[in-house]
Amino acid sequence: MSQWLSPKQVAESIGVSESSLKRWCDRGVLPFSRTPGGHRRVPLDGVISYLREQKLDPTRPEVLGLPNRSQVIYSHPAEALPGLMNKMSSGDFEGSRTILVDLFMKGVTIADLGDQLLTPVLTQIGEQWADGDTEIYEERRAVGVAMRVLHELSRLLPRPQEGARVAVGGTIEGDQYSVATFLVELTLRELGWSANSLGSNLPFPTMLQAAQDVNPRLFWLSISQIEDIDRFVGALNQFQSDLAPSIALVIGGRCVNDDLRKRTRFSACCDDLQQLARYVTSIDS
Repeated sequence: MSQWLSPKQVAESIGVSESSLKRWCDRGVLPFSRTPGGHRRVPLDGVISYLREQKLDPTRPEVLGLPNRSQVIYSHPAEALPGLMNKMSSGDFEGSRTILVDLFMKGVTIADLGDQLLTPVLTQIGEQWADGDTEIYEERRAVGVAMRVLHELSRLLPRPQEGARVAVGGTIEGDQYSVATFLVELTLRELGWSANSLGSNLPFPTMLQAAQDVNPRLFWLSISQIEDIDRFVGALNQFQSDLAPSIALVIGGRCVNDDLRKRTRFSACCDDLQQLARYVTSIDS
């Protein structure tokens, strides 16, 4: 799916005339650029932002690369929990994509999708595997579905503006969980940051090198697995000391408990994505 659309495509997708759509562009309702030949091109993320802000349903979502509306309409993430659990447990990518993209288009934030839907569903599937009620391949398949849907959502988010605050992060060595760190990236991007997850299973020395190379305003660590708690505490505190004073270190994840908070140094510790969103909104205010 192209990230740039013609006025005709956008008009078809939202059910207005092409001439009206061109007038919207000229009035600044929708962003656009011109090709060398002078033709208007509208960025996909600009169309998505407009539809979400105006709470409009596209009449032809397939033109925008969106799934068709779900047969079951959810107005709140909590309502979709059983349905998403069923879809992800069975490896149904299209069904999972439809539920999550539909809620996103209704204006539900990435933070809420992560906190109220994806995290509870994947936690429950993981617990079922630990109890022997689910095969390991089913748990891995569900994680794969989650990552594919998040990549779909990624292309719908607005591109960071020039001069946007920069954030990078990832998971520590031994922590292979990729969903959480990608959710942090998307949460920050939705808030206007230029955010990039460096991936999972990263040793502290390479993360420090990344911080020195990129010089972000914020560095996050998603901590879902710790192999050696004492070694980790020492490494994290050293990492925090080595970071430039201008870089805020934010930690979070299911392994972060009260004991770890007391033993480590950081700028902020966030229990969920909503708390992260509140923190970064005020970080430079």
